[in-house]
Amino acid sequence: MRDKPADESDETTDYGRYSPECKPTGEDELWAIVLDLVAQSCGVKGGDELDSWATSAYEHAILALAGAGFVEIDPACGRIYATLLPKAHKFAEWIEFHDRLNRIRAARQELATVPGLTPETTARRYDITVAELVSEAS
Repeated sequence: MRDKPADESDETTDYGRYSPECKPTGEDELWAIVLDLVAQSCGVKGGDELDSWATSAYEHAILALAGAGFVEIDPACGRIYATLLPKAHKFAEWIEFHDRLNRIRAARQELATVPGLTPETTARRYDITVAELVSEAS
């Protein structure tokens, strides 16, 4: 029996599901929002560590992220501490990839239909590059 490469899909990593060909579902988008809010509100030291700050909403969110496999709870007294797992980073990259594709599509549509727009201002508005906006590749 051969060993699986680390990036191949299995039940514990979901990495195969986070490939560019697979599009995020509505549930994925909700998890992305929760993950982003928790990372911004509970992140400490600019790293992968999270602290609930003894706030019940943050505690519930971190526990939900742990149940989804995005964080690992660190044993501590009083507050809930956790560490972001590699799956969370892979998931966030996948969501950002698809979000960027959507912004490129929307910018191209706007550039093609609104008179007087320039590629430079359109790209800046959608936070993409001019090369992405005008390239033939999707």
